[in-house]
Amino acid sequence: MKDNEALLDRGQKDKVRVDERRVQQLVRGFAANWKKSIEELNQDIMQSFTNFKNGTAILQVIMRYSYHIVYAFYL
Repeated sequence: MKDNEALLDRGQKDKVRVDERRVQQLVRGFAANWKKSIEELNQDIMQSFTNFKNGTAILQVIMRYSYHIVYAFYL
């Protein structure tokens, strides 16, 4: 993945190699764990920031940032 990321950063999209087995592992792992991970993140934030508004705002920023990362990955 790191090698492919470096190639993409240099604009060498045609040299990117995809390990289909690894991609399937990543997708399965994500599909199995994403909801639990977000719930745990929410619990941690709400415990750390007792002010509900601040905790919610922080969670929204994290979710927005995560979305941008995933969106950039699929471009």
